[in-house]
Amino acid sequence: MKRTHMCVNVEGAMRRIRAQRSNETEFTSNDGRPMSKQEVLIELFSAQNKGWRVIPAGACDNFDYQRGCLGHEQDAPGE
Repeated sequence: MKRTHMCVNVEGAMRRIRAQRSNETEFTSNDGRPMSKQEVLIELFSAQNKGWRVIPAGACDNFDYQRGCLGHEQDAPGE
């Protein structure tokens, strides 16, 4: 059985964040602090400049910035 983590599409997130009226976002910094619209856009521009298509939505130790989580093998439930 394979488990995968979610990721965020950089281009799509930039479009959505730019279009929203509020300065509040659902993104948090590494220390758990809510990020403003401006802060998120700076981070997304930085990711885009590195050539990343996607960013992890959480912790993942098998992540590809073009394709996302490459998966994690685990035993099936009940095994």
